[in-house]
Amino acid sequence: MKTPQELKKIFDRLPKEKVELEKVELGLIDDVSKFTNALSKANKQIESNKTKLSKNLLSIENLIVDLKVNYNTAEQNKKAINFGIKNAEELGKKIAVAAKELGVKPSEVKGVEELISLVENVEGNQEVIDSFLNMAKKYI
Repeated sequence: MKTPQELKKIFDRLPKEKVELEKVELGLIDDVSKFTNALSKANKQIESNKTKLSKNLLSIENLIVDLKVNYNTAEQNKKAINFGIKNAEELGKKIAVAAKELGVKPSEVKGVEELISLVENVEGNQEVIDSFLNMAKKYI
């Protein structure tokens, strides 16, 4: 058996070791707590980014669908416009012949100036639409 003095020496050493062990454990717990808080904050930011990116991508997808519809409509309109302009040119030629036979200037025939202005306007608008169609091709 140990003497009381020997036991006292042993017990004197134990509390110090126990306190140091508790400090180490508390230090690790603080580290875990700090890490958990930082990771939780980062996760909230990621969730926010996820929501925003999801909304952005959905908006882009919807815009692309609309762009495809409008692109196809513009292509169909272009065909109709080209047909209309061709017919207007043929009508203009007929008017020019008839006006010459009557001895009047084609521009003096009622509605001709309006037709010419309208055709010029349509051609100008179609040029803009054509440039838009070319730009749209990279998205569809």
